[in-house]
Amino acid sequence: MEIRRGTTATIEIIIPDDINVAEAETMYVTVGQSDIPVIERSIEQLMIEGQTVRANLTQEETLALNHKINASIQIRLKLANGGAFASQKKTVDVKDVIKEGVI
Repeated sequence: MEIRRGTTATIEIIIPDDINVAEAETMYVTVGQSDIPVIERSIEQLMIEGQTVRANLTQEETLALNHKINASIQIRLKLANGGAFASQKKTVDVKDVIKEGVI
């Protein structure tokens, strides 16, 4: 996976079947660079279908990423029973565009 700056990229994460996503009370998808959060989505801002979680990014958000540094994506969630889950960080390339700015 890669994120191209200046686009409305969609992040898609598939949660393991042993985690009941329907019981999630809190959920965050975070995109960071150099272990600093740059973009974050909470449960209200995510699209959840079964075990698949999607986060739509804006042009402004993807332009905030530095194309010289890989990005990391991670999802964390807390279930109604108090159980918590955090995925491994997934490293993705950040690709640049020639014309800077929102179109």
